[in-house]
Amino acid sequence: MSGRRINPLWFLLPAGALFALFALYPLYGAIKLAFFDYNVFSPAKFAAAANFREMFSTPNFWNAAKNSFLYLVVTPALAAASLLVAVLVNRKMRGINFFRTAYFLPVVIPMVIAGIAWKLILSDDTGVLNQLLMSAHLIKKPVYWLTGADLAIFSVMFVTFWKGIGYYMVMFLTGLQTIPSNLYESAQVDGASDLYAFRRITLPLLKPYVLLVLILSSSAAIKVFDEVYIMTSGGPLRKSETLIYYMYTNALGDFPPRIGFACAVGLVIFAAAAGIALANRLIMKGEK
Repeated sequence: MSGRRINPLWFLLPAGALFALFALYPLYGAIKLAFFDYNVFSPAKFAAAANFREMFSTPNFWNAAKNSFLYLVVTPALAAASLLVAVLVNRKMRGINFFRTAYFLPVVIPMVIAGIAWKLILSDDTGVLNQLLMSAHLIKKPVYWLTGADLAIFSVMFVTFWKGIGYYMVMFLTGLQTIPSNLYESAQVDGASDLYAFRRITLPLLKPYVLLVLILSSSAAIKVFDEVYIMTSGGPLRKSETLIYYMYTNALGDFPPRIGFACAVGLVIFAAAAGIALANRLIMKGEK
């Protein structure tokens, strides 16, 4: 072999080409179309900022934005729950692999199947949950989980929470297993409690994983679509309509489709997700 060295950047070229083709080029197309009036059936007409002006003056947009940011409540709850579960299943005890599998099982269930199942469980009159609660005499009449204006969005949020715990648990579990055990042994010798060791050892060393979970879960929350589409279709009365679903209805739900307007909404969602990720990064950096 010759002593010639290969620039390692060449190894990134295939992945970079795919990223440019399937991510950067569509992003460029979305940015371009956001400034056009385009409905597929007729040539695109330059509209300047008309799509954005209309969007920011439409009550339905602000309603969808409110629901999307309300959905961010899932983020801290999901991070805390998945960290707690990861700590519990990180212990060495008989049968622990069963519990790890049980918590991770919802992750591998397709959202279509999970959404349909939870829709059957939470349906109004014949739903499994209502029947159980009524048979136990805990409620006297059905609770409108998915068709009630006050509970629809929170019912969908619960499904996101249920399905995400196992996914983020694995990330925290990976972080926990990188922490040297001698740190905990030294803390025990000094008489530190488990809670003290968790606060002084576990949490500080898991900060990179906490940041990753917060960024991923908040970005997923602001872009949630599958659960809404399957369980409520944005109803009732748009009470569970999110920004992504609002974009979908303008791009594919209406006729003729408003592709330019939908791209403008998509850019706002992209900016919101990037801003939330940056905010999480700055908050975690400031706590160091």
